Amino acid sequence: MLDLSFNSLTGLIPPSLAALTNLSAINLSRNRLSGPIPPGLFSNLQLQDDDDEVYLRLSHNNLSGSVPADLLAAANLALVDLSRNALTGDASAVFRRARYVDLSRNGFVFNMSGVEFAEETYYVDVSHNAIRGGIPAQVANLTNLQTFNVSYNKMCGAVPAMPRFDAYCYQHNKCLCGAPLATACRRR
Repeated sequence: MLDLSFNSLTGLIPPSLAALTNLSAINLSRNRLSGPIPPGLFSNLQLQDDDDEVYLRLSHNNLSGSVPADLLAAANLALVDLSRNALTGDASAVFRRARYVDLSRNGFVFNMSGVEFAEETYYVDVSHNAIRGGIPAQVANLTNLQTFNVSYNKMCGAVPAMPRFDAYCYQHNKCLCGAPLATACRRR
């Protein structure tokens, strides 16, 4: 595990981190790092068994660009926190595996409608982006889900029946409708 969070580190994330074969957790949150996330992080990781998990926390930096496809597809990626950066592009693939996903306060643009979530997902925050589409019905069936926030995006459609989440979780979207929002869905 590499934890250099809450420092004043500047510059780029060293691509050489990808060469470390035993590094399964990186926490570089709350620094002043800039530039892109280097491709290949965790690509040389040699896990002891299939149950070992990978954790990535890069929140509260000045990172930019898109998230490398190989990182989004990492098989054992359990936790991803990329919040409060200037990241862009489509990061929707991360939901298939990670159970904790915080992409809030970036510039991500993708269609949420077709996103598939890991069955054990318990935390999703994609607020303050430019995400469009609807909320997948699958979300209502995620029994471990404790946090779900899609506010301040460009989403449309009916909110799935999830009484444990209030209107705050959905506010300031283009045209979401249905309970708990005050806007009723129109029948066609």
